[in-house]
Amino acid sequence: QTYDHIYYEYKMKTNAGHYISSSNNYIMAYAPLLEKNVVKVGYQLKRKERFFNFFHKKIITKNAANIAEVRTTEHISCSSKPSSVVLDVFFYGFDKFTRAIKVIVRKLFNVVTFQESPTNQDVVLKMKRHNDFREGVEFLKDKGVLNKTVTAESIPNSMIGRVMTLTFFFKSVEKDKVDLR
Repeated sequence: QTYDHIYYEYKMKTNAGHYISSSNNYIMAYAPLLEKNVVKVGYQLKRKERFFNFFHKKIITKNAANIAEVRTTEHISCSSKPSSVVLDVFFYGFDKFTRAIKVIVRKLFNVVTFQESPTNQDVVLKMKRHNDFREGVEFLKDKGVLNKTVTAESIPNSMIGRVMTLTFFFKSVEKDKVDLR
């Protein structure tokens, strides 16, 4: 219980709170599962339901199984299907193993390994001028995701990928006629 309290009061407010606040300038974001009353319900769940976000995965899979299968940047899904959970555990373990190796190599040899290359600014600038990006901004404004006053030029370069991801996501949901309500 103490760990839960520390996690909610300190880590979530600094990590999730900061991210949501900074994103709200461009994309309206709200995290209903971070409301204190909802979090209290989560604290009451059995450990096996809380482990690996299984409770969340069950709810998401029940309500939108096709969306639950979408993999995150860490290659983990939100699906509670046994086959997906097995893959998620594998990718989770692989991610932690890779991180541990990076730390060990860095400490032993003072060398940074497996470092991802920084984003090529030429690609970012081309993407910002690309018609797909501009259409995506207008599409998201029409859907009420982006503020109507936002322009493609006003969106920071760091948000371009997120805008395109949201555009592709909403268009695929629209194409499949999935009702998210």
